[in-house]
Amino acid sequence: MAGILCYALNSRVARRLVVALTAVVLIGSSILLYQGGGFEYEPAPVFENVILILDLVLLVYFLYAGLKYSNWLVIGLAALQLFRVAYFEFGLGGLAIEPMIVVNELSIMMSLIISIVGSLIVVYALSYMDEHERHLHIEKSKQPRFFFFMLLLLGTMHGLVFSNSLYWVYFSGE
Repeated sequence: MAGILCYALNSRVARRLVVALTAVVLIGSSILLYQGGGFEYEPAPVFENVILILDLVLLVYFLYAGLKYSNWLVIGLAALQLFRVAYFEFGLGGLAIEPMIVVNELSIMMSLIISIVGSLIVVYALSYMDEHERHLHIEKSKQPRFFFFMLLLLGTMHGLVFSNSLYWVYFSGE
């Protein structure tokens, strides 16, 4: 959500505020998670289907983009991933993995690393990107897109760390 907000905002001050608040929330929540210990979470079954559909939509888009730009590596990887998802869902009859989200000592440690180091990198990038655009005399700022992808990366890494289901891992990794 913070990445989308950064992408939508044209104001540098507002974008800085969103990035700073996101960094504080990420670091604070990971510290609280460290203090609170682990847990397991099983979302409603509809989320499994939603993730599967979103996963398939993303894979079909990647396949389309690979075909459009004649990139055989993207085509091959997307087709391989589509095959895996189809095999696990339809070939094996849909494996039921419970719980979907597992927060244990290792995932909490990884979350701390991701949150603290990732947040510091994104906060440092605020001043770096300003200087970079001034140095290259870039008229239209690319910062909204940059911070969208940086914050999306932080969310994706958290998704990978906490996922216990292969579908959620695939979706987080894409």
